[in-house]
Amino acid sequence: MKEQIILLIKKLGTSKKEFAGKIEISTGNLSDLISGRIKSLSHEAIVRIAKEFNVDPLWLLTGEGEMFLSRKEVARDARTEDAFEVARKVVQNPKMRKFVERILDLDKKNFEKLQAYLDGMEGK
Repeated sequence: MKEQIILLIKKLGTSKKEFAGKIEISTGNLSDLISGRIKSLSHEAIVRIAKEFNVDPLWLLTGEGEMFLSRKEVARDARTEDAFEVARKVVQNPKMRKFVERILDLDKKNFEKLQAYLDGMEGK
């Protein structure tokens, strides 16, 4: 998340102090993230970033995809919140995050094999 926050602040052309104020966190908390003393911001701060700046929560948490949501995507708040909740769960669990990262790196053939295997586990 550190890298995404740094990129976002640069892209917005704002100061760290202004950014922290807009998402209602202390500048110290933001500095702790940027310096690596903490790994992530609170769920509430992440939601405020997504809403305030139209940032894709999945990008914010994982670095995957586009930084900003399109106007169409912003209109899909319910889906965005659902995606954010899933992404938050993945990021908070190191084993799950590693698993998802491995899935994202699969080629199409191996992804389909994994999907068939998981469908078989569920009895589909």
